Amino acid sequence: MVQRGKEKVNLSDFFDEEIKEELKREIKEELKKELREDVFKEETEKEFSEKPTEKKIQKKKKSYAGILVFLIILILVLDLVSFYFYYKPNLNLNFINSIKSKINSASPNISSNTDKCKDGTAYDQCSKEKPYYCYNGELLKKAYTCGCPSGYKVDFQDCKKI
Repeated sequence: MVQRGKEKVNLSDFFDEEIKEELKREIKEELKKELREDVFKEETEKEFSEKPTEKKIQKKKKSYAGILVFLIILILVLDLVSFYFYYKPNLNLNFINSIKSKINSASPNISSNTDKCKDGTAYDQCSKEKPYYCYNGELLKKAYTCGCPSGYKVDFQDCKKI
């Protein structure tokens, strides 16, 4: 029975039983189809809303990790290069010969007596010839410590004529 306005109309008056059954089947199929579409929409919305963000996050994590590894390697390489240029190591692998050459090429400021400089000044003392100072066998200008000869004034570690 269907209410039409104020009157109640019986559908069986207009349709026979076969048509009613066919209509019921069609309605059920349409409802099932709509349900399937709704479920499919919900699933696709979940896939497109949740999974891409998870995938994007994973891709970002991988890309950040790759960038981080690259930057660390770059810093290490730059460190090694700067270390090499700063210390300028002797990469001669013939160790004994390099030691012998260093011993043979002693500084000309060092005399055979290892406690004095070439002019006879003892280590860590001012030379008679100002402004020189004996440091580890070498005579260095050190006017601030040793002073200057007459007619000269101290200019940091050197002497300038007045």
